[in-house]
Parts: sequence; C-alpha cells; structure tokens
Amino acid sequence: MKKSIIFCLCVALVALFISCDKKEGVYNPSKKIQKIYTVEDGDKELSEVWHWDGKVLTSIDYIDDMYATTATFSYDKNNRMIAMDADGAHSEFIYDGKYIKKIETTYEGVVVSTTEFDHQNGKISEMRLTDVFMNDLVWDKMLLVNPMRYIIPEAFPVVEKTMKKYAKAKGNDQIIIKLNWKGNNANSMEITSTMWGQTMTEYIELTFDNMNNPMYGLLTSMGSDVATNLFVNKNNPLSMTYSYLGLEVGKVNYTYEYENNFPTKITMIEIDDGDVEDTETFIYEY
Repeated sequence: MKKSIIFCLCVALVALFISCDKKEGVYNPSKKIQKIYTVEDGDKELSEVWHWDGKVLTSIDYIDDMYATTATFSYDKNNRMIAMDADGAHSEFIYDGKYIKKIETTYEGVVVSTTEFDHQNGKISEMRLTDVFMNDLVWDKMLLVNPMRYIIPEAFPVVEKTMKKYAKAKGNDQIIIKLNWKGNNANSMEITSTMWGQTMTEYIELTFDNMNNPMYGLLTSMGSDVATNLFVNKNNPLSMTYSYLGLEVGKVNYTYEYENNFPTKITMIEIDDGDVEDTETFIYEY
C-alpha cells in the first residue's frame, strides 16, 4: 500500500474512552502528553504541543512548516468533551446517557459531516459516517476536525482516498465501520464505503501489545498522526494488515520504546510486497 494511503493521516485524531464503567468523553490519563515530535532523516521536529488545565486538555497546537493551527476543546460540568473547534470548523458531541451517540461537524455554520454510533456490551460496535459535498478548499480544512479522522485513524487512509476521489460528486457519501473486539481492543474492522454510486469493502486486522495507549480515553484530543492512537483501544498495535477482495494489500508493523508502560517512541514500518516501503518515527513527551 502506497505512502499516500497509509501515511496520509495529518493534523489530528480524536479519541474516546470506551468502557462499561465510565462515561465516554472523559479523558484523564495517568501520564499526560505534553509534546509530540516527528523524526525525519534523523532530525527531531516538534509537531504538537498539548495544553492542560489540571485534568482537562484545553487545546493542542499543531505545528508544520507549511501550516499551523490550534484546536480547542469544550467540556460539560463533568469534564466530558462536548465540542471541538479548529480553523472555522466545529464539531459537537451528542450523548445518550454515558455513551456517545452522534458527532456533527459544521464548517462556517453548514453541516458537512455526521457520525452515528451503535454500542454492544458497553463498546462501540458500528459507526456510520455521512459526508456532504465539499469542494477542495473545504475538504482540506475539514481534515482538521473530521470525526472519522479522529476516531478511526487506522481506517481513515482507505476512506480518505475514496472520499477525495469522489469529493466533487453531488450527493452524500457514507462509510460504515463495524468493529470486532478481543478483550479491550478492536482487533478487526470491516469498512464499507459508498460514494458516487460505488461501494467498496476493506478489512483491517490488528495485533496488540499489553502496554498503555496514551490516547485511550480522549474524545477530542488533537493527537499524532500515528495510527496507534485508535481511541477505543486500551493497548498499542504491533501490526495492522489491510485486505481487499480476500487479498492482503498492505501491512504496517510497529516498534516501541516505553517508560512506565507508556510509549515514548513509536516507529511505523510500512511493508509492501514484502519490502519496506516507508518508515516514520514519533516521540512523545509527558
């Protein structure tokens, strides 16, 4: 799988604590991320700065040579995430009891995306994302706050490629993601996207370590573009395999350095036809 498919995740992700005994939307990790760096050609570059007010994450600065922005987060009286704003885009998080029910995203006051959730046994079992027509400029800005990017970074590269291909088609597009669970991690996903009358279904299989995912529990964090941050997972992935029509089309392996059971360095290795296609490294400071 080409770099443009797997490593096109940019700017941010949103994570959400999924647990039977805790309300979704509350994020208070024992180790709080302060900064995230990318490593390219041996050079360490600052990419994100996280700002906290006690237990609450208030904003994240995303830093890039070409573009920089800040995402800010709003909470209810119980410190549950209810909104996120970035660069003219606004996302609202709607709950049914303690579970997330819907995310609605607007750009300059116009609804451009909705995501609906189903739960089984206290965990998300299905998500349905609907996007409306967006021109190229709006699409680029929507990458900052599109709920699918935040919620399912592992799935989003496949979805993004299809959505951008048909971005100028009239009518709504829909992606349905079904999650299967093994313990505290979603170890497989079925992603069906219907756009411009075309439907495609791809599958993702994951394996995990037994260490702490630092994004676990965060509904509105602007996080790293590392796919390890899939919000529903308590642990960190060791491998991620894509398949289409019964054939493996791509794989990513992950290696980590840890401190107190939290990753401080993550390396993603993209494998294509048995060869290393690309490698990306990220460093977390807490």
